[in-house]
Amino acid sequence: MTFIKEYAQLAVILVGLTSIVLLLHLNWRWTLLALGVQYLATAWLVSLYWPPGLAAIKLVVGWVAGAVLSTSQAGVLQNPEPVSGRAFRVIAAGLVLVVIWILAPAAQNWLQVDAAVVLGGLVLCGLGLLQTSMTQDPLRMVVGLLSFLAGFEVIFAALELSVVVAGLLAVVNLGLALAGAYLQTAAESQEAE
Repeated sequence: MTFIKEYAQLAVILVGLTSIVLLLHLNWRWTLLALGVQYLATAWLVSLYWPPGLAAIKLVVGWVAGAVLSTSQAGVLQNPEPVSGRAFRVIAAGLVLVVIWILAPAAQNWLQVDAAVVLGGLVLCGLGLLQTSMTQDPLRMVVGLLSFLAGFEVIFAALELSVVVAGLLAVVNLGLALAGAYLQTAAESQEAE
């Protein structure tokens, strides 16, 4: 347990790196791998306040959501994106991270929780919203919404220990993944016609 608390900043770094990888619009396999690592870091941050078994639910639900999203990606052909689009996303992410870095101490004082939890949650929320707002692809939108929801879950876990809410958030995560898989499949079938 002391390892988890001592190295919580490593989970924040993982959250930041995976969020930037998600923004780069790489191959869908890299996207879902980054989402899986992001849920590992999310479970790490949640385990600072929740029992390990309950925090592991976040990890399992995130991995199942990634598996559900991967089922809709079998025949997807991705057009290569210009480097300028990726550079713009990295610059936008940098600006969001600067704002989060500035606001995190005030949020920590207001919420009275660990700095790593506040920073990790805000990074997930901020970059998840950025991801959602910068795409029209159903997979990217759902991944952004899942990241945003993971950030909310990290901050909420520090404030409240509720098994019922954890279950409801797990259902919302899985529902988002199912909706994303459906939308991706519907978009593919519409393009085929």
